[in-house]
Amino acid sequence: EAFHEAVEDYLETCQSIGKDPQKPYSGKMMFRVASEVHARAALAAELSGTSLNQWAEKVLDEASRQTV
Repeated sequence: EAFHEAVEDYLETCQSIGKDPQKPYSGKMMFRVASEVHARAALAAELSGTSLNQWAEKVLDEASRQTV
């Protein structure tokens, strides 16, 4: 019950200050890259012994931590 009250309070606060509430992300990203970038990324993943998804997650995590 306390959790629901906290969420309701958060939503009310967002509304009162005119801010959209944050929504959770699914973890799925869909984007297009040049075929050359795709090939280099796939090779880098293979050479690191990981899947392309694992490699991309690591690279995106490291890059995003540098800018935040």
